[in-house]
Amino acid sequence: PGSPIALSVPSRGSALNTLRLVSGRFPSGAGQIALDQQTANTNHFHLGSRIGVAARHPLQWFRVVGLVRFGGAQSLGPMQLLVFDLPVAQQMFDKQGLYDEIDVSARPGISSQQLVRAIAPLLHATAEVKTAAKQVQETTKHVEEGMAIVRYVLLAFGVIALFVGALVIFNTLSVTVAQRTRELATLRTLGASRRQVLDSV
Repeated sequence: PGSPIALSVPSRGSALNTLRLVSGRFPSGAGQIALDQQTANTNHFHLGSRIGVAARHPLQWFRVVGLVRFGGAQSLGPMQLLVFDLPVAQQMFDKQGLYDEIDVSARPGISSQQLVRAIAPLLHATAEVKTAAKQVQETTKHVEEGMAIVRYVLLAFGVIALFVGALVIFNTLSVTVAQRTRELATLRTLGASRRQVLDSV
């Protein structure tokens, strides 16, 4: 199982929609869902398959009407995309009339900063408007922070593995030397140097 991400899209598509249809169509209405192609292939889903989804309500059943991919990416790793139309997504997550994010495009000749200044006065006090560049910067920062945690975890495993490996090697040499004590003593008695004994070990 991967990490599911639920998205909503307009049924007629949009120029700002980052999802690209591979086959079928975008969901429109209750009981319809689209999946990313990798998830569908991994779980043997296809157009017309029925799948159950549980969010903030009991399990609901949906029929797969489309397969999508995120931009030009062929794979999203462990993530799974579940795509609904907007009213269904709002109902499933108890967000009727609410939006997590709204993407806006400016007319030619309008800069990002001009667009931000025009939109900001229209927003609720709890909402925030950001340019695409700032959004990318913040997303990149979050990804780097997440990767830093992964690096620390892997480093910890590496240190533990190094410690365990050193113990195994030390114990192996100790056992080897203990088993050959008489043999090594005999070699020394016959005139072998300390270096020759060490090389034999």
